[in-house]
Amino acid sequence: MASGTSVDKNSSRKRKLEDEHRKFQEIWTDKYFFVENSEKKLICLICQNSVAVCKEYNLQRHYLTKHKPYEKFVGELRKQKIKSLMQGFHVQKNMFIQKNKEAQDVTEVSYEIANLIAKHSKAFSEGDFIKKCILLAAQKLSPDVLKKFENISLNRMTVQRRIVDLSGDIVDQLKEKSKQFVYFSLATDESTDVTSTAQLLVFVRGVTEDFSIHEELVGLSSLKWQTTGSDLLNERLEQISVIELDLDKLVGISTDGAPAMIGKQNGLVQLLIKHLGERKYELKQFHCIIHQQNLCGKELDFDHVMKVVVSTVNFIKSRSALHHRQFKQFLDEIEAEYGDLVFFNQLQIVKGELGHFPNYKLV
Repeated sequence: MASGTSVDKNSSRKRKLEDEHRKFQEIWTDKYFFVENSEKKLICLICQNSVAVCKEYNLQRHYLTKHKPYEKFVGELRKQKIKSLMQGFHVQKNMFIQKNKEAQDVTEVSYEIANLIAKHSKAFSEGDFIKKCILLAAQKLSPDVLKKFENISLNRMTVQRRIVDLSGDIVDQLKEKSKQFVYFSLATDESTDVTSTAQLLVFVRGVTEDFSIHEELVGLSSLKWQTTGSDLLNERLEQISVIELDLDKLVGISTDGAPAMIGKQNGLVQLLIKHLGERKYELKQFHCIIHQQNLCGKELDFDHVMKVVVSTVNFIKSRSALHHRQFKQFLDEIEAEYGDLVFFNQLQIVKGELGHFPNYKLV
């Protein structure tokens, strides 16, 4: 190529279909029996097929090759034929819309029921039982809509997928909400369940620019092995990464008094401070309010109170059934919140306002 010539890069670019800005013309309906639907597609009223390119030549070729006999319809007869085909087209279109809406409503109901199953900690197989109840009620009360209820999918595998989808949606919502946080703080608690598995819970409380405060559960993780400060930190960082929290906005952390949490060298808080490094916000440390009450309870001597409580409970429950019945009647007369007492048991020691002392409740 000569050095004095230049090539326009835009002219060498292949022209795309959307660059042509083609529009449907109403006259094509009368000439070729074509209409444009809501999705900007050209639909043949005769065979319901569509044409990819909005170009008169394509419509003409389709009409002449497949619907040549329709040329006998002329004048008023052609208009009536087009009107008849248009009515059938709209009826079919509305039928599809109704079917799609029914399918959408059925899916939505399935998600709502799966959500209730998850909230009430029911087994996934409960969905089949719920569907049987719905069908029984519909058969008696609304037999005409029984078919709609039959289409609701509530088998255990579907319920499982629905709950997983809902969980993922909650995580996505929390991600979007966390992006609006100007500052946020975290609260962590580690406890052992009945299977001797350590469970780590992490909560987040964030504030937005309009001073709207949001508090959510970030996640719950099971710690299979050790529960050292480094283990807790790694698990916490992993939970935070799921919702994409910006650690530069972290201004506070709340924990209990366990050594793994507040140890001077290898505690969770100290390891977190080292992980954050130098930053413009100082990390504020808070002690759980409930555990602060436990600390106060350890320092106060309530033994003279609890001995009387324990002996009273044992007297009411163990001496005779008459005493027990009289005590329950007394509770009914004074309209007590609870209706009975329980025996003394070490498993019933509650870490409440009195710390680690036995704290009996009327049940």
